[in-house]
Amino acid sequence: MSEIAPADWSALLGHADEIGFFGRPEPGPAGPSDRIFHLAITAGERSRELIINDPFETSELAHLIRLTRRALNDRKVLTPETLGYEEFAALLAAQAAAPG
Repeated sequence: MSEIAPADWSALLGHADEIGFFGRPEPGPAGPSDRIFHLAITAGERSRELIINDPFETSELAHLIRLTRRALNDRKVLTPETLGYEEFAALLAAQAAAPG
């Protein structure tokens, strides 16, 4: 799996900083028909997971979700359900063999 393109990461992190993502208060409760996004960003020593309700409370949060989707557009989520048995076993073996 490849990494996020530097330009996409720069745009995403720049916007997150601009809107105060790392210190932003949690939103109010979601409505019954709202979609809910869980967005986690880690940059150096800063890390934050924020629950974002859609419809978005601000256009800045909507833009952050668009930047995230763009950055992750060509990434594949690997789970036991998306991998075959042999691929999953190879992934577990590689993790076990990794230092640290």
